[in-house]
Amino acid sequence: MQFSCVLTCVRREFLRAGHTINKKYLFSLLLICIAPVSHALEISTAKVALQDIVTEISVAGVTPASEVRLSVAGVSYSAVADDFGNASFPEVIVADSGTAEILVNDAAGGSASASLRVLPGWISITPPLLAILIALLLRNVIPALLVGVWFGATALRSFSGPGVFGGLLDGFEIYVVGALADRDHAAIILFSLMIGGMVGIITRNGGMARIVQLMVSRAKTAVSGQVAVWGMGLMIFFDDYSNTLVVGNTARPLTDHLKISREKLAYIVDSTAAPVVCLALITTWIGYEVGLIDESIRSIEGITEPAYTIFLQSIPYSFYPILAVIFVLSVAASGRDFGPMYTAEVRARNGQVSSSTADEMPAMNSDTLEPKDDIPLRAVNAFVPLLVLIISLMAGLYLTGEGVKRSPIS
Repeated sequence: MQFSCVLTCVRREFLRAGHTINKKYLFSLLLICIAPVSHALEISTAKVALQDIVTEISVAGVTPASEVRLSVAGVSYSAVADDFGNASFPEVIVADSGTAEILVNDAAGGSASASLRVLPGWISITPPLLAILIALLLRNVIPALLVGVWFGATALRSFSGPGVFGGLLDGFEIYVVGALADRDHAAIILFSLMIGGMVGIITRNGGMARIVQLMVSRAKTAVSGQVAVWGMGLMIFFDDYSNTLVVGNTARPLTDHLKISREKLAYIVDSTAAPVVCLALITTWIGYEVGLIDESIRSIEGITEPAYTIFLQSIPYSFYPILAVIFVLSVAASGRDFGPMYTAEVRARNGQVSSSTADEMPAMNSDTLEPKDDIPLRAVNAFVPLLVLIISLMAGLYLTGEGVKRSPIS
């Protein structure tokens, strides 16, 4: 009845325009227009998948609430689309490396196909291992990191001539630029720059020189000097970047005066920076750890304690940070070294604190900071900026880390 009315109206309009139209032809035309058309599905996958490692595949454009069937390298999966026509397959596993064919279809007749590159699992750990190996061989971190990024970007493309060249471009254009544009990474860079500026201020105003003089008057041997540097590492507990910059720059004149090798100074500073920050109660790193704990316990039933309480209870099980701090003290207080560190300490006792093969940084060669000649050397010039930094950091952690206030549901 409805089709007849539609045909009549359309035929009437054609006749008014002075045209004639066959009724059977018009009826066929309308059937073609209103006939259901097979819709296309969209498959979303990662650039590559790892062999025998879970990957996720999403399908869009599905009829809502209909069943979707997925086939990956001959293995079948099924899911039901949500109200927006999206279906997710979060636990897809491909057993063989190479190219996996993906086929998908739904109950309404829609279908799609795609292919997915599958790499062996060991490829995922090759970039960091390659970067570490090159860093050890060249004794330079920057080219090692670039080669690691290059290899990873090439793996995402293909191990071919165009893939290698494209990986080099992607390494800079996508991954290096993306890392620099990341909000958290930019915050760390800016924070490090500000800490470096503060170190420069307390150096130029004579505060650091006075602290070194006070330490030299008390630490008269290499053993006592190493223990003093260890103690300074415990004092700067609120941030590992601040610890490295402040303690390293402050202690370097002291260790050079006491003929302690730069290698030993780097070991003491590095092994008290991150471990101490992981053990202290209020630090920038603890905020990140508590965030991870809070995110994890949300999916675990039966845990009602706050994330910070769980962190406090986990401190006795932080074996590496605890043992690292104790081991540094035992090495510094005993004066016993072994292996390459022993060789470096013997060289330093003979008057050469730096290795002859070490590459000095250009900034340290051309822009060595010294106190101004016309100002008195006062320790307060160093303690005041450090105290302001600590208070400001604690206040910032309190103000920005309060979190969302929760009220009971009535």
